[in-house]
Parts: sequence; structure tokens; C-alpha cells
Amino acid sequence: MVLHRGRGAGSRLEGVEAVTSDLDIYRTASVLIREHGEDAALEAAQRADAMLEKGDLYGERVWLRILKATEELLNSRPSKGVAIH
Repeated sequence: MVLHRGRGAGSRLEGVEAVTSDLDIYRTASVLIREHGEDAALEAAQRADAMLEKGDLYGERVWLRILKATEELLNSRPSKGVAIH
């Protein structure tokens, strides 16, 4: 996925260009989880909302895909304190 930095952008996940593969979606979801922890899904939802507010329907769709992937990854992680054998 091609991510670009807009002027004054605070994060490298500010906007999205080009066609986005499933691999790129999950990589971006992983970055969100690493940067935002349990708040990663909220961050993805806020970015989808921001894209919609700008009228960027493609960007909104991409961030909704990232939101879904983020939720899947967060739900597949073991709970804190749970031992994996």
C-alpha cells in the first residue's frame, strides 16, 4: 500500500493512495496495533470517519477494511495473563 504524508500530517498513516491489497491492509492493521494497542480499532474508525468527512469514499472503504482487520487481529490475540501452551 502506498501511504503518503500530507502537509502537517502527524502520522505516516494519514492517507491512502493506489489499490490496496489484503496483505497491505493487515500490515497497516498490525502497525496500528503496535502504535495504539487496544485503541487501534478506534483509531482506524476515526480515520475512516475523517476520510468520509473529506468526501474520500475510497479512503473510507480502505480504512473500514483496516478496521475490520484490526478487530480480527485484536480478537485473535490471547488475553493478558493467559498462558499459551
